[in-house]
Amino acid sequence: MFIVLLVCFSCTNKEKFDEKKTIIIYNEINGRIKINPISGELKINFLDMNYTDTINISKKEKEIIMYSFERNKIIQEKGESWCLDENNLIMPPSNNTIQIFENNKIKSTFIISTSLDINKIKLCDRRYRIVNFRDNIKELIENKEEFKRAIDTFHKYQRKKKALFL
Repeated sequence: MFIVLLVCFSCTNKEKFDEKKTIIIYNEINGRIKINPISGELKINFLDMNYTDTINISKKEKEIIMYSFERNKIIQEKGESWCLDENNLIMPPSNNTIQIFENNKIKSTFIISTSLDINKIKLCDRRYRIVNFRDNIKELIENKEEFKRAIDTFHKYQRKKKALFL
């Protein structure tokens, strides 16, 4: 009986997001824009453009990202994972990347096709968890004024330099 209880309790033990040792970096536009969805730090490094801003992230929004991190078991992922849309391969590829750092060392990297729709992935597929986490981050930042301003600034710079953003 004791062994059964021990096994049951160890299975329900879920790893929590530790803000002191875990850093999430979300990359938009093939890595041109980097965002930490917990601290709100936003950076653009493109050619000679170095742009920095801070997205206002509320405590509740941080909790949503941390909850998504835990619920989607992102802490368990290690190494590099590709989540491609086999039905819609765009060349050159357009991807979002999420990097997870633990104790200042990269633990995992997720490369996700921007066209990959979570509704086309089976719920039991581990890609579902990764894409769901990406979608939670995107949903949080896409409507932020600071993010929109950064995208606009990037596109203006790109047109001024006549640079492609592939």
